[in-house]
Amino acid sequence: MGHCDFDRWHGRTIDQQLIMKRILAAVVIYAAPALVFAATPKTFSELASLVVNVINALTVLLVLVALVVYLLNISMFTGKAGEERAKMKSVILWGMLALFVMVSIWGILRLLQATLFPA
Repeated sequence: MGHCDFDRWHGRTIDQQLIMKRILAAVVIYAAPALVFAATPKTFSELASLVVNVINALTVLLVLVALVVYLLNISMFTGKAGEERAKMKSVILWGMLALFVMVSIWGILRLLQATLFPA
């Protein structure tokens, strides 16, 4: 059995599990300082601001992960032919649509944040 053995329990290859562990480690490293140095909010406005800041940070991370996955799919698209090529076109189209929706929702939330909680 080689390096990319199939894991029967989770349905993922060893490489995919390694990538997932690295992403989780990046999230923990990215979020740790905010959790360690977080002050207890004293008002509702401070609590809302804290929640919005955490959501903003996670949204940026989610968009970056989605962009990396999208670019990986495009790079895999270059070598495909026939039926796989049609499937990859669909994957790329849906990936582009998903990125558009994520960034649009992010923009709408930023607009609401600026409207409801002016700095």
